[in-house]
Amino acid sequence: MAEYKAIHGFTIQNRTADTDPLNIGQVYYRSDTGDMKVTLNVLGTGAWSSGGNLNTARTHMGQGGTQTAAIVFAGNAPPSSQLTELYNGTSWTEVNDMTETARDQVYGFGTQTSAISASGVTGSNGAKSKLVEEWNGTSWTAGTDNNTARQAGASAGATGSSGIMYGGNTGSHSATTESWNGSSWTELNDLNTAGSYIAGGGTQTSALCSVGGNRPDENESWNGTSWSEIAEQNTFRDQSGGAASGNTSGLIYGGEAPPYTATTESWNGTAWTELADLATATGIGSGGSGGQTGSNASALAVGGQAGPGARVATTQEWNVPSAVTNTTITD
Repeated sequence: MAEYKAIHGFTIQNRTADTDPLNIGQVYYRSDTGDMKVTLNVLGTGAWSSGGNLNTARTHMGQGGTQTAAIVFAGNAPPSSQLTELYNGTSWTEVNDMTETARDQVYGFGTQTSAISASGVTGSNGAKSKLVEEWNGTSWTAGTDNNTARQAGASAGATGSSGIMYGGNTGSHSATTESWNGSSWTELNDLNTAGSYIAGGGTQTSALCSVGGNRPDENESWNGTSWSEIAEQNTFRDQSGGAASGNTSGLIYGGEAPPYTATTESWNGTAWTELADLATATGIGSGGSGGQTGSNASALAVGGQAGPGARVATTQEWNVPSAVTNTTITD
């Protein structure tokens, strides 16, 4: 076995006090206490805090971007909407509307300057769509239709030129997965269990799908080729919000159990853990697409429904604080 000095070029220091200033990754021995120590960036306990309100309360929006540079679009106010709003980490600004038919329960992914809206349903007549629109940071233009008209599924994608959409309702629960390459859609391997009103998130090659309608105990992980079943979450719900950086780091929150729930759960690649609740039990509607770029340490819960017909304009921000600290190494 190689020695520490051979790997790092120096021996482990003997000290009689903790390191100061803190230098992440430094290992040393406290000769006065007999402890081995390492300097780490340690995560604290996550919590939700209030952000700026949407200009128009609505539910079932598409979403993309990050916590400090987000975009939401479409949704049901009612009626179905073409509205687009941008978030700067403090407040929302209304910008150019979508150009196609007003819709809600859309799929969305991408960034604040490059996003995709796909499919959805027109609230006035319940017609399911496969319309696609592309956002360039200023305005929307028509894109290539996706293959299957549907609503209320989930999506993942960190850019507007690379993402997937999966599940939903075509008239019945769907398991279909489609991939976007910036110009066209390709059908990929299906979910193991069809469902709608699901949550998700991640990237085109690493994503999550949570339980939802017709999926009472099925969570799945996407590896870029196929879906695999993973551990069940603690609280069944549909219409929840979702954020993920990939299939090993994600968050689901809110939803309808029923009734509406404030429960938040974190995924670490192995298990789900219940964390701090939302301030108000809410069926999120937006973020349920999972298109936002988040993780189990950073997410937005935007708009949604707090009761029958009760749309909300609130924004809540999820953050997990971290601190660099000297930590004792234990067996």
